[in-house]
Amino acid sequence: MARFDRAIPPGGEGEITLKLKTKGYQGTVRKSAVVYSNDPKHPRIRLAVEAQVKVPISFEPRGVMLAGFVGDEIKQVVTIRSHKEQPLTLELAQLSLPKKVAYELKSVEEGKLYQLILRNISKKQSKYSGVISLKTNYPQKPEITVMFLGHIREKLEFRPETINFGRIDTACLKKLKNRGQSPCQRSVMVSLNQGDNLKIEKIEINQELFKTHVKEIQAGKSYRVDVRLHPEKLPKGVVNEKMKVYTNFKDDPVKVISVRVEKI
Repeated sequence: MARFDRAIPPGGEGEITLKLKTKGYQGTVRKSAVVYSNDPKHPRIRLAVEAQVKVPISFEPRGVMLAGFVGDEIKQVVTIRSHKEQPLTLELAQLSLPKKVAYELKSVEEGKLYQLILRNISKKQSKYSGVISLKTNYPQKPEITVMFLGHIREKLEFRPETINFGRIDTACLKKLKNRGQSPCQRSVMVSLNQGDNLKIEKIEINQELFKTHVKEIQAGKSYRVDVRLHPEKLPKGVVNEKMKVYTNFKDDPVKVISVRVEKI
């Protein structure tokens, strides 16, 4: 926040007051402001503000990212430090996602230094966000809150995990065919995020309605499965089918992908 004199007479002085809100900060805080004026020699001046924010309790990092693959150990450590002579005590106040994240509170230096260990326990591909709050015995800081984000990926990924051809209009289809265009193909990318020995062994699908083709993008790592629809054989109305992709990935050798199309 800034307050300043908008006009300064020749030979006079003006004041610029910068106010820094320190709520939510700890330790060294650096901010800057730019002053624009009609002074031809100094039309633009940058002002720097530095403050040392003293807090009863500090913790780093302020937020945690739990990122990795299903089945791997994924954890992060938050270091909590007391800056008072009075011994610090901590206890859990809230954990918003106890089915996805587990916590452990370890005393490193009794009453002075703690480690908060957050560990992913989700066994499925997922994205999540939440908070953990700890109650303290300091009236100046009765609670500390750490935000966390989770991004847990499958070691073998299929993108997208469903196929939707949308609505197929017979009249429109004929026009597109005459132009050499087709709305009747969709693709699924298959990627191995750990290792380099992936093989797609076979694909099962209703062959009266669909034709598939597998293209290698990167040997042992990435493939593209093209799914082409035979619209002339498609009955009118909504059709829901399944495509099964068989791979040599031991943890999950068969992936079932839903396929939807509607002919009008």
